[in-house]
Amino acid sequence: MSLRTNQNRACQSIKADVSLCFSQTYCLLQIVMLSFANYVNQVRGILESLPPPEVIPMGMDRSAVTDRILDQLQK
Repeated sequence: MSLRTNQNRACQSIKADVSLCFSQTYCLLQIVMLSFANYVNQVRGILESLPPPEVIPMGMDRSAVTDRILDQLQK
């Protein structure tokens, strides 16, 4: 075999390896993105299930604010 033929085969082998690497990376990226999308949807579902926050006026004293926050958390 000529040197040129060996170079072409080596180049094709490298191209195949690079192509496989890109496809594996793409598959892994899809899995990661799906996992992230599932996480975001779970967090969104939890946040949407919570009752709307109660408005606490700025002038309330600290203990009253603490009591209202605890009441909200218990609901």
